[in-house]
Amino acid sequence: MNIGIDGRMIGEKMHGIARYTLNMLKNILNIDKTNRYTLLITDKYPYKNDILADNLSYLSMRSHFVSLSEPFELYNVIKNQKYDIFHSPSFIPPFYSRRPFIMTLHDMNHLINSGLSRRIYYKFIISPYVRKAKRIITVSEFSKSEICRAFGLENKSVMVIHNGVEERFRSVEYGNLDGIKKRYNLPEKFILSIGNERAYKNIKTLLKAMNKVDKEYSLVLNLYPEGSIEKETIQSGLADRVHFIGYVDDRDLPLIYNAACVFVFVSFNEGFGLPPLEAMASGCPAVVSNTSSLPEICGDGAYYVDPNDEISISSGINKVIQDLELRSTLIRKGLGRAKLFSWERAARQLLSLYQEGNS
Repeated sequence: MNIGIDGRMIGEKMHGIARYTLNMLKNILNIDKTNRYTLLITDKYPYKNDILADNLSYLSMRSHFVSLSEPFELYNVIKNQKYDIFHSPSFIPPFYSRRPFIMTLHDMNHLINSGLSRRIYYKFIISPYVRKAKRIITVSEFSKSEICRAFGLENKSVMVIHNGVEERFRSVEYGNLDGIKKRYNLPEKFILSIGNERAYKNIKTLLKAMNKVDKEYSLVLNLYPEGSIEKETIQSGLADRVHFIGYVDDRDLPLIYNAACVFVFVSFNEGFGLPPLEAMASGCPAVVSNTSSLPEICGDGAYYVDPNDEISISSGINKVIQDLELRSTLIRKGLGRAKLFSWERAARQLLSLYQEGNS
């Protein structure tokens, strides 16, 4: 088969969809030496010399990820390259295609938690082509139910392929913890939260909860001290207890997870929730929301709290800090739970779907 994959979201600063695409690509190339793959990239793609395979080629595109021109350029590329299957690992389809295409919709946050312009974009550009896709992939049963309801799709047209956890999170080199603390100026005892500043990530409630958390512990956020988050931090009287470390290099994440005393993830809505699994794989106990996909993914490996209730959040954090037996149990169960999620397994499922889509 001749398979095209949209990789334009992959850049120097990696986010969830980019990491999904890169991990799927690496693992599928390790498995499949027969089919031919083309990765569509922009001039900001940084891994051209790192991911090499005889059956992989690259095709540069002019249009960038999430732009008005991309559905039209994708149409021309698919038409000219004559792909047997085209896979959009995000929510961006071609505006028309005679060739079968597959889309990965990770969640419905782009429709639910976006501004007016993005909602219009999704309604008139994305929605019509979701129904034309050969198959839709998503990352949890929770997201599957949301997608089927939002787009009026039949249950069988959406396939769940869980994300994986990279092996580097399972083999932390503990001797480097002092170095990582110096590099990011991390406090000795800290609670970690990885995410972004969008409202559904619920950072404001977490900040309020921190006022009721043991004062020996600081909160570390991979954000920059700016805008409403900085204002909320100051208003909450937490200027000295919240550390903004900005963008974290992917290579440093396992060590930062492992250096944290507790990982906290109190999002209102998640299609999958990869950071809690990464924290669990790194040996850090996780406190997470009892909503959306998180109980499905984290299972018995995390401590659950109500994301709407700052008392529930602070009580959960304090309990995991203070109860050594609970802490030990969460670390043990978290390590076991994270082992269930493999990028190799996900890639094998995806390859089967490519083969099915071409039949």
